[in-house]
Amino acid sequence: MGAEARPRPPLAASGSVAGVDAESSPVAIQRRAGSVSRLPGRVRLPGGYEITVTLEPRPGKHLSEDDDASYDTDEQRITLWEGLTPRQRWRRFSHEMLHAVADYAHWIETQKT
Repeated sequence: MGAEARPRPPLAASGSVAGVDAESSPVAIQRRAGSVSRLPGRVRLPGGYEITVTLEPRPGKHLSEDDDASYDTDEQRITLWEGLTPRQRWRRFSHEMLHAVADYAHWIETQKT
């Protein structure tokens, strides 16, 4: 018995999946370009929540693989250290976005009146 493939969500008439523009998603951009090394500088979410993305010089101390990116909840900022390959950058960015989205979900709950 093989594993069954999960059904994909249907594309909306606008070419989006679940409200995300499929043509401008990171995956679509990577497919068109072959490889993308440039990350977005800012991610805007509904309700006015903005996440800044920065690439910083690596600090003098040796960092483990788990320390090459971070999400600051107070500043709403993802920081990645220079020296990562484009693939590593996107992987670490994606991981930190999960933290950012969790923080966003908490922020949304606190905005309810």
